[in-house]
Amino acid sequence: MTINKTNTESMAPKNQILAEVLIEAIPDLTPNDSVIIKVKKEIEDDRLMQDLNQLNEAPLAYNPFAVELLLNEASELLQSCIQKRTELKNLEITLLTDSINKIMSVKKRDYESKVIESDNNFSSSGKILSKQSALKVGTDNVITAEISSVQKVEEYEKNIKSAKRELKAVNDKYEDLLSEFSQDNNSGLNYLSRYIETKEIYWEDFKEVFRKLKCLEVGFKTVYDIDSPLPPVTKDNLLNKYYLWLKRNLLKLSKILEQEQEFTLILPLKTGFFDKDSAAVTSPIFNIPTFDIKRDSGTIEFKLPKNILSGKKLVRIRNIGAGVRRDDRINNAEYWNLKVILPKQKDSLGNSYLLPEFTVSCTNAKDLTFDNQVKSLAYFNADPFVENDDWRIKVPAFSSQGNPRNQIQDIILFIRVALTE
Repeated sequence: MTINKTNTESMAPKNQILAEVLIEAIPDLTPNDSVIIKVKKEIEDDRLMQDLNQLNEAPLAYNPFAVELLLNEASELLQSCIQKRTELKNLEITLLTDSINKIMSVKKRDYESKVIESDNNFSSSGKILSKQSALKVGTDNVITAEISSVQKVEEYEKNIKSAKRELKAVNDKYEDLLSEFSQDNNSGLNYLSRYIETKEIYWEDFKEVFRKLKCLEVGFKTVYDIDSPLPPVTKDNLLNKYYLWLKRNLLKLSKILEQEQEFTLILPLKTGFFDKDSAAVTSPIFNIPTFDIKRDSGTIEFKLPKNILSGKKLVRIRNIGAGVRRDDRINNAEYWNLKVILPKQKDSLGNSYLLPEFTVSCTNAKDLTFDNQVKSLAYFNADPFVENDDWRIKVPAFSSQGNPRNQIQDIILFIRVALTE
């Protein structure tokens, strides 16, 4: 591996360098291994950008009317992506450092083995010095070291050699232990495995964040009239741009919600609109003469005209409930399972959404209380005043007591709405 560069040459990409160091540190790895290929990819690589561009052209993955749910999920996922990106950068440093340490550990072991081998082949310094002195004098009068001195030198060298071998043995033992842990996929010391797993999760989470943000882009415009295009897909700090985009739109939404009001529309389908404080008012908004016919057929269809809440903006459904008015001789304990179907909703792109039907168990509504409200994110933020489709209420043939539906004198619809002035 060669990473030295002259001043006129540019440094190789950091992930390329990391891959080369890994291959040298782990001999089993080759440049064509899938692990190395993934290591070479940047955290936000070209393939991820291609996937995001494809998702940008695909249909919306979620219902854009569920703005609040999407906000919570996107915020949590975005924070998770930011944390994972930081973790990946830290793992890159740790992985590079660990790989270099492994390479140096092999070099160090080789060096220490050669030193110990040389020590074993080397005679006592005291004897060699004594022999060299005798040769130097070159006479019969040989100068030799004192026997006790030679013994002391030999003992000293023996202890040094023993200490070196013991230290090497202990060092090798724990280095082997660390190496064993680093090869276990379930170990926190396997930095390579952690890096690959975290990177793969990061890529998938990033794509999921993008899906939710695309839906939020449409939901902001459809539900709250916040026209804020999502930043285009580029490799230049894209995650940071998405974070700032979401934060700015949260501030806009907060200002809208500060002015939000909620109240309940109480809508008798036969006698007209009225509230608790006034008498029933007959209204031509519903086709009153045909109520009995539609009730007996099992399906009541109608529209809610916008002039019910003239001057109000951003009207959104929060809850739905219903009650029945019937002959007083009927047991108040009985109930009717009405199925309420909302009109098809359209988002700012013109896409239609058919919401599921909801069953409401209705009892006597003579007190006009909010009876058995249905709460579901499937219709949360839905527009009650759709012009091109109808509300539908399906009436069962019989009540819980077995009474026929023709005994129902009226159905009162309760709609809890949020709006701004």
